[in-house]
Amino acid sequence: MISPSTQNARSNFVVTTLLFLTFNSVVCPSFAYERHDNDIEQRGDPQRWYQEKSTPQAYLATLKKEAYAVYQESILVCKNVATADRKQCSKDAKSQLQQDLANAKTTSEHSR
Repeated sequence: MISPSTQNARSNFVVTTLLFLTFNSVVCPSFAYERHDNDIEQRGDPQRWYQEKSTPQAYLATLKKEAYAVYQESILVCKNVATADRKQCSKDAKSQLQQDLANAKTTSEHSR
């Protein structure tokens, strides 16, 4: 038979352990993950990689990069289209790319 003092000590241990685990699972993660604006930066990266370029040429380069990214995604979608429609899909993607590049040039010229 377990004595009342031993049973009370076990009960206190269980309660203390549960409180500790609850505290660690609820409160500690909020302290551990504190978001910073430079979370994406890695040790050793040059600072110039994270400085925004605000020239019209840089804006045009960004718009072109986005247009080509959309084109690549469109081509991947076209690969999943039925064989009969694949050629037209690729043609439409190329046409959209040309339109996006023309819009990028116009937009960057107006940003001066």
